[in-house]
Amino acid sequence: KNAISSNTYMVSIIHVSNETGAVNDLKRIVETIRNINSNIIIHADGTQAFCKIDVNVKDLDVDLYTISAHKFHGPKGVGALYVKNMQKLKPILFGLLAGGKCAGCLVYSFYGVCLEKNCDQTHIFNYYLFQKLYHLQACINLITVL
Repeated sequence: KNAISSNTYMVSIIHVSNETGAVNDLKRIVETIRNINSNIIIHADGTQAFCKIDVNVKDLDVDLYTISAHKFHGPKGVGALYVKNMQKLKPILFGLLAGGKCAGCLVYSFYGVCLEKNCDQTHIFNYYLFQKLYHLQACINLITVL
């Protein structure tokens, strides 16, 4: 609490410790931070929490929540970012390929691992994978033609 002031721009918190397994009470921490400075952007690293504990990012009230696939045998170099308000972010990288592979294919691999692990949190991928699938196929077709 003492480290947070009106000059604090962002706070990043680990949801579950990769060393001790301790689970931080994110909801309480976020409430405390917002009571001190409501303008702070709050990021939580949910890599160790994903598919292990119930996570509802809307309930936690975090602005950003990240997960990484390699922690549960997914492809290395792919992860997911939940963003509460896209208006606050501006992309700095554009493109469809990641390491020579179609980025959508890596995300789909991530999704497949979640299904294999019977993870209850796979619904976060549904919008990207099913609502954008038509666009993704069009991009893959374009890459194939080029």
